[in-house]
Amino acid sequence: MALISVHNGLYRWHVTNSADDSRGDTAFFQAAAHEELAEGREALREGFEQHEKILGAKIRQLREERRWSQSDLADQLSRLGFDLHQTTIAKMEAGRRPLRVSEAVAVAHVCGLPAGALFWLPVQGEPSTLEFLREKIQDLEQQVEQTRQLMSESLATYAGVYAEQSTSLHMAVAAMSTAEAEIVEREARQAAVARQAERDAAAKARREKAVRLAQQDPDAVLEALNERRDRL
Repeated sequence: MALISVHNGLYRWHVTNSADDSRGDTAFFQAAAHEELAEGREALREGFEQHEKILGAKIRQLREERRWSQSDLADQLSRLGFDLHQTTIAKMEAGRRPLRVSEAVAVAHVCGLPAGALFWLPVQGEPSTLEFLREKIQDLEQQVEQTRQLMSESLATYAGVYAEQSTSLHMAVAAMSTAEAEIVEREARQAAVARQAERDAAAKARREKAVRLAQQDPDAVLEALNERRDRL
């Protein structure tokens, strides 16, 4: 019985002697399946690890565009608290040293790019280039400038409204102060008139009482007047 297996992409022939070797054939197929599965897992892992090399290539691309040496990039990162030697930068660019997320964000920062730029930045030689990124940044800069102008215009408008409202407020406060002063002065005049009226009424009452007394007892009134004159 002839059997076929695949190893590293190559077909292999295996011949059994008789149908009685079915159990051995089953074991052979199971071993071959495990072998292929192991190879597939390794291939998948290699595919994912390839991204580390891609990120390293992006770091090298950004560094060379800025005419930095690996030591220059290490110095830039040290200012952010990442103490990386030139040899570490070389290993990262070659994909031999895993790149931490915080380091990727720091590299983007020192290069003046958004935090996640290393993850979507194209590499030279790919269908898309950095020209797309530059155009995107220019568009964003234009949008930021337009927003700034709108904010400036809005601020000027609101500043004029604020000045007008403040003037109106001060005028209203001044008018209120004047009205309060007039009210206080008017109330003071009315109080003075009321007090004078009370004094006049009291004096009139005294005169009327004196007249009634004089009509009732003229001698007593005359005597009281003489006593008052003597005291004076």
